[in-house]
Amino acid sequence: MRPVGRRALVGVLLFLLAFAAAEAAPVKVFFDTDMMTDCDDAGAMAVLHALADRGECEILATVVSARDPWSAAAVDAINTYYRRPDLPLGMVKGGGVLEPSKFTRRIGEDFANDFKPGADVPDATQIYRDVLEKQPDGSVVVVTVGYLTNLRNLLRVPASDERPSGVELIRRKVKTWVCMGGNFVGDPPRDDLKLGNVNFQRDAESALEVVRDWPGPVVFVGREIGSVPSGLAIGANLAQTPESNPVRMAYQHYFGAVKSCHVADLTTVLYAVRGLRDYWDIQTKGRMDLRADMTFDWRPGAEQGQAYLLKRKIDGQPNDRTIERVLDELLIQPPRAKSAATFTLQLDTIHRGYDGQTCWVHPRAGAIPGATPSVVLTMQKLLLTGSDVFFALNEMRTDDLGQTWSGPREHPDTLGRRSEADGAVVATCDFTPKWHAKSGKLLGIGQTVRYRGDKVIHERDRETSYAIYDAAAKTWTPWTTLVMPAAAKFQSAGAGSVQRVDLPDGDILLPIYFKNREQKQYRTTVVRCGFDGTKLTYREHGSELMVPIERGLYEPSLTKFAGRYFLTMRNDRAGYVATSADGLRFDEPRKWLWDDGTELGNYNTQQHWVTHSDALHLVYTRTGAGNDHVFRHRAPLFIAQVDPETLRVIRRTERVLVPERGARLGNFGVTEVSEQETWVTVAEWMQTWGPDIVIPPGHPSGADNSVYAARIRWTKPNREWNHR
Repeated sequence: MRPVGRRALVGVLLFLLAFAAAEAAPVKVFFDTDMMTDCDDAGAMAVLHALADRGECEILATVVSARDPWSAAAVDAINTYYRRPDLPLGMVKGGGVLEPSKFTRRIGEDFANDFKPGADVPDATQIYRDVLEKQPDGSVVVVTVGYLTNLRNLLRVPASDERPSGVELIRRKVKTWVCMGGNFVGDPPRDDLKLGNVNFQRDAESALEVVRDWPGPVVFVGREIGSVPSGLAIGANLAQTPESNPVRMAYQHYFGAVKSCHVADLTTVLYAVRGLRDYWDIQTKGRMDLRADMTFDWRPGAEQGQAYLLKRKIDGQPNDRTIERVLDELLIQPPRAKSAATFTLQLDTIHRGYDGQTCWVHPRAGAIPGATPSVVLTMQKLLLTGSDVFFALNEMRTDDLGQTWSGPREHPDTLGRRSEADGAVVATCDFTPKWHAKSGKLLGIGQTVRYRGDKVIHERDRETSYAIYDAAAKTWTPWTTLVMPAAAKFQSAGAGSVQRVDLPDGDILLPIYFKNREQKQYRTTVVRCGFDGTKLTYREHGSELMVPIERGLYEPSLTKFAGRYFLTMRNDRAGYVATSADGLRFDEPRKWLWDDGTELGNYNTQQHWVTHSDALHLVYTRTGAGNDHVFRHRAPLFIAQVDPETLRVIRRTERVLVPERGARLGNFGVTEVSEQETWVTVAEWMQTWGPDIVIPPGHPSGADNSVYAARIRWTKPNREWNHR
């Protein structure tokens, strides 16, 4: 076959792929694997399905380039586990590579699939034709993590019966081909095969033909990017996943135990879907001069439709650990749930009593794991004649799942007010404790507030505050503050009343809201923090979200569900929601709506997440509940399921968590106590509209500053309760 002319504007297309792919979602992926000799093919499929579950890509088909009779069964078993049993699947026909496999037969025998040996597996070439013909022009990313036999067969398909040839089909439909193969070492690179290159070598004829004749852009992901020479390896954490996970068992059968493996195929998938991001750089100038023995030279020159990835360096060092962390999170991500979680409710009153002078507010709790978890709840007194005038934090604690509670016990020395040199008084407030698994510490995070004469200082400085609990001594460290960069920008920056997400490596995704003295609107962002058990440190922050309405976006709460991050935010006129693939870069905020498209009716108060492994729920207050007499409609407290695709609240699932008794309930917290229970804690806030803002004792509807724990008891275990 003669070399095919290159597509026009190849350089532009490569540029768009490399630098804009992360913003184009979902990416249409056609996945071609040699599922046979190495378990990283199974790992790559796990990453691909995880990215699809996050909405970042659409898997069009999976085909096999190896002749192992169990390969198709293993691929189908993985597709089935990730709840995509009907994905088109094909296998190489005719000639191809056959090598012994340590795991495909075990996966094919032990897991549900439709393609055990003897089954009629479709021809991979026919799957390519059928699937590609249905796609929009220039929309498909073909990913090969094995031999190039199927692509050679596709290139050789002639036009027939008004159907285009394979070459023409590729020209029309394929945006780019991402190929795992080659060793791009040196400048310019030269591959003498001392490091090996089995994806090319085992079917050299196909590799030579496809690399030479491919009629569109190709990006090579060399072995130095993710294979053994790269030094990158993950997989050991698959031991945290169930034995019903065929990817875990592929690694186990391959090694004899669940161990880490190189990430050659995983990095290829990650690049194909997300593009360069801040993971890699790219060389787009020049072309591979591949010889029949599979050695090659990279010939420098103008852009000719070929490119290869380069390791990106941060502070002079390749960012290998960052890539490992990203891939590891995707590798162990469970399949997206397809059914809603059900639960029963128990409403406990854990404290009551009211003197008309102060009231308890901000009851939020953290659970310390154990055979019987200990739940530590903090709350503080509010001066009823002022506005947001708070005193020292107090502690309540239960060691028997709410049968008995100790406290409230005040911590004035460590969690109390402090006098400052200019005469101001500063306190910590809006405090939320949560267990930090990596350090084994209960870490509480809130924000500061400053007063003069028990009045909030206008345009005051605000910081994120935090303290650490000693479970044995039942004491807290003195609260301190998170140091932020760009002090002027973050002059008023706090993490009050937020929900955070803790990552497996111990880093914390902490939502905050901020502005400076000149700005009217708050912005919301997520800060990635380090925490070593004693000190919280700023690492980076993500998108800065804002709406130009009233006070902007504030009091954000973050959760992770089915591999995606969800952020809910308060605004004076409506609640807002945004989503992210990585917890830092979010899409545009949108108003909370019912599933029929009408507005939810939540405004000027918090919303928080109740997250189950099988369903996502929102806790909120709203208008339209016969509650016009309640300040800002902040009672009753509702819970309803959220559709994670449409980001709408499913009206038919709404339930009352805490009933309304004449006082507002808008400031609350959510605690994942165990896989069986999640608690929502809230207090009746005994202020209303002026001129007399104090709700007196003896309210006819019963409001008496009761502190509640609404105990959500799951019908099915919340499998990921301690992984957020």
